[in-house]
Amino acid sequence: MNQHVRCRLCQITLRLSPANQGIGTGTDRSRGGWVQLFFGDMEYRGRAATLASAPGAGHAKSPAGTVVQPVLFEMFPHPTRAAADADAWHHTPAGRRLDTQLTSFAQSHGWSAPTTRLTSRALALMATVGGLSADPPLITADLAAQLRRMHLPITRLEQFLTEATGTPPHREPARATRPGDGPLDGLPAPIRREVDLWLDELAGNARRSRPHADTTIASYLRAALPAIRSWADHYSSLREVTRADVIDQATPLTGSARTLTLVALRSLFKVLKARRVVFTNPARGVHPGSMPRCPALGLDARTRSRLLDGTPRTDHRLVLLLAGIHALTRADIAALLVDDLDPARRRLHAHGRTIHLDALTRHHLDAWLAERRTRWPATANPHLILTGRSAYGTRPVSTCYFRGLPVPTSRLRADRILGAAQDSDGDPIALSRMFHLDPSTATRYCAQLSAIEDEQSQQNSGSTTGTTGSA
Repeated sequence: MNQHVRCRLCQITLRLSPANQGIGTGTDRSRGGWVQLFFGDMEYRGRAATLASAPGAGHAKSPAGTVVQPVLFEMFPHPTRAAADADAWHHTPAGRRLDTQLTSFAQSHGWSAPTTRLTSRALALMATVGGLSADPPLITADLAAQLRRMHLPITRLEQFLTEATGTPPHREPARATRPGDGPLDGLPAPIRREVDLWLDELAGNARRSRPHADTTIASYLRAALPAIRSWADHYSSLREVTRADVIDQATPLTGSARTLTLVALRSLFKVLKARRVVFTNPARGVHPGSMPRCPALGLDARTRSRLLDGTPRTDHRLVLLLAGIHALTRADIAALLVDDLDPARRRLHAHGRTIHLDALTRHHLDAWLAERRTRWPATANPHLILTGRSAYGTRPVSTCYFRGLPVPTSRLRADRILGAAQDSDGDPIALSRMFHLDPSTATRYCAQLSAIEDEQSQQNSGSTTGTTGSA
């Protein structure tokens, strides 16, 4: 920069230009038709008084027909500081056009006015931060966090953008946060550095493109930490850990504790081997096995008799009947469509099965359909089970919906299948045909029934022996 705070390269270019002969200081811009670029407060920094008193000071307007410097690059504000620009975006031609499309889309999908208004605000914020300029549209992690803070609907925004652009928007995965240094206190410095490398890899701070969830990182560290502390009492580095050490740590463990510990240790040494911190992977070949399968538990007669009377919601009563009488899984119930109903023949098509509805299920189904039509008459969601949130989209209900049931659907289904197995004298073929079960699943239920019957017979024989002895 020269003494007049002008770019020296621009001055040289102006002097050599035939149309701008005689311009020397750069302050007389009336004859040249050029525009001076500045970054930040460079123009006024340290020379505000000099420039204010200079002739022709200020930003001169370029005459018509002159060459103006094009845009070097676009800069978008951070989502936390884009509220004012987002409000102004609605008055631009692009904003008015997208708002019109959004209003039409919301009316066709039965959205309420508040939902449409909040989605419009989310769309304006996304456009302001440059999310609509990407192909496909991009919802960054910072934008998603700001939308959650402002209580703006991300799912509705994704639905509209998928319809408007033809491709679903790309949502940037949230940045995982690794646990604090508290759990690692007391470890030797080399082992602590090795564990830090592992946690950084899981959190996506190294080479991983998709980080693990925070809960997964915490559970891995919680499962592997006892073994790491045990090795820290004998070794100064995890390089000294052998395959026998890993087996010794897993031997006293059973069930899910063994599985999770070995999964975490295999992940730890796999990362250290890839980063060339250890020479060999001592956990390789030590298979964790599968998670232990929980036994199928039925319901007692007292709980079964009070289910419907103690459930106030119409949709919950229907779900209890579908799971407890027709043995539908949670996924099957969530995926049911209104078109799967055949009212004339009293049938229901679910997961490749044709279910003949009994009178009780038919009564509660009609009650729910009437309530569904009353609450959401203009919904475009084709699924049978709806909530106040899913009614404004086209997706099925989430798994959180089933947490409000008095009894899990898995227990209701297991109780129904165990009852059918008892009625069929433990015939797995009959169970497989009745509920479209896999042969291995039907065999497992029959084996569970046999174990229950053996336990009951032992209890009965024990009580009989006690009665005889007392007599």
